[in-house]
Amino acid sequence: MLWSISSSRKLWSSKRSSSLCRDSYGLISSNYSLAFAVCKLITVKSVSSGIASASVSFWACSLLLNSIYHGLPQEHREHTWVEVSGILSNLVEAQGMFESFHQCALSVYPFSAKLWTSYYNFLKKNTGSGTSVVQIAKERGIKVE
Repeated sequence: MLWSISSSRKLWSSKRSSSLCRDSYGLISSNYSLAFAVCKLITVKSVSSGIASASVSFWACSLLLNSIYHGLPQEHREHTWVEVSGILSNLVEAQGMFESFHQCALSVYPFSAKLWTSYYNFLKKNTGSGTSVVQIAKERGIKVE
């Protein structure tokens, strides 16, 4: 869909992508696979070439988070939450969503060392300290590195 068959020129644009996703997402609001693919595409585009604007990145991340929240969060495996965490950590526009995402993820997987480490790295990067996360994880028997 992203490549023209007849002319082999690239057809990707944020307007076309958002229209396609909005229409498709309206059919199945918990379509995690679609939301993940779109967010990953926009992340790669925005990081590598600066094509995606802040609002498009924010939209893609909120689409991804909503797909997880609308589906049953417990149905998603731990690696899914870790993948989403990785995408969100790369986008400056998503930092406001990142903390609430981790609170939800850790309520589903409270003993995930990877999620605790991701949350710690986020806080350390943005606030300079993540000692509260380290202490809470330590109380649960999880070593955060």
